Amino acid sequence: MRLLKPFYLLLVCFIITADAQESLRKYADSLGLNIGVAIRESYITGTGSSATTHNNIVKTEFNTVVCENAMKSQNLAYSKTTYNFSTADNVVDFAIANKMKIRGHTLVWYRQNAQWLISGDREMLLANMKYHIEKVMGHYRGKIYQWDVVNEPFDEAGSGKFRTDNNPWQTVIGEDYIDSAFVYAHAADPGCKLYINEFGTTFPGPKSEALYDKVKEMLDNGIPVHGVGFQCHEGAVEDTVAAGLYAGIKYNFNRFAELGLDLAVTELDIQSSDPKAQADNYRVYLQVALSFPQCRTFVIWGVSDKDSWRSSGTPLIYDGNFKPKPAYDALLAVLKDPTPVVLVDRRARRLTKAGYLVYDRANNTVRVNDPSSNGPAIMEMFDLRGARIAKVTLRANNPLPLSSMKTAPGTALIRVKDEVVRIARDK
Repeated sequence: MRLLKPFYLLLVCFIITADAQESLRKYADSLGLNIGVAIRESYITGTGSSATTHNNIVKTEFNTVVCENAMKSQNLAYSKTTYNFSTADNVVDFAIANKMKIRGHTLVWYRQNAQWLISGDREMLLANMKYHIEKVMGHYRGKIYQWDVVNEPFDEAGSGKFRTDNNPWQTVIGEDYIDSAFVYAHAADPGCKLYINEFGTTFPGPKSEALYDKVKEMLDNGIPVHGVGFQCHEGAVEDTVAAGLYAGIKYNFNRFAELGLDLAVTELDIQSSDPKAQADNYRVYLQVALSFPQCRTFVIWGVSDKDSWRSSGTPLIYDGNFKPKPAYDALLAVLKDPTPVVLVDRRARRLTKAGYLVYDRANNTVRVNDPSSNGPAIMEMFDLRGARIAKVTLRANNPLPLSSMKTAPGTALIRVKDEVVRIARDK
């Protein structure tokens, strides 16, 4: 018995230490969030120190993976009769072994195609597309929970037009290639969520509007599209509040959510030479995602800056030596305390300028200062589903700490002289 006792104590100590470990995955799991990362496929079977570090980060910090390139047709379909799934299978096997989910990327894209796939007339291309989708989705049926069925169907310039440059899907088949791809994909794996994925659509604009119109049309016509992927390849803004970053993204995401679609942040990377600004931007993107029950997938497009396709802009949450950056800390903080961000909107700034409302950023307090009536205002707090969870009367010149509302996170609506001011906590 004396020999067993030290072993028993060591075992208990190990369990406590492992359970207490901080990670993005730990807190994302508790929130039901699929926090993912694009895999550098060569690392999965690699034996060097970089591969080992990369793989340890992936399985410790993330619960979802996506192949950066291995599932694109030029890397799978050497000919119609010769498919090689080995590289992609390595990633899928790694994910399954580490109890991770897998996103599929991508089935139909204008780039990185096997040449046979995009050769021929309209009928041939539709037949090739159908064969390829059935072949790939059939191989991974039941293993992949989301597929980017069509990737980047709109033009580079952001005009909202369908992409025609080097895009035989559009020029040979026509716009209905998108609908056909989704019909084929749904038949191949009815249990999989099917996404249309696009960049440059994070904020309102012609391209975002065109994407909205297309998915609405698809839904109206009974085409099985389940979600919209927002790639979010961005550059950091210096002041997220002044730029209206949270409000702008949330407004745009909400339009798609109101159609009944799922949302996903699918390829997030944020270029910046300022670590603090980059961290603030990452924080906002995650806070927006968490504010939508329809957005349960949040994918960062790579692990280390040195392996990013935008490496010169150091856009990821780990540096070139696989060390976590302030952006990592910002994401961890949000996952540990997913309180919605609070912004002061234009009406709030206008009323502040007029002297009716004072928001003290340093002390995170708000007070009414109405020089004409010196009367009170009503402050109501609403949760993210729109239910009122608190109501407070604000007396003139009596500051209310927004931190006191910590147990009732949400958006504050303050009515001052018949105007509604929207304020949210700025963490």
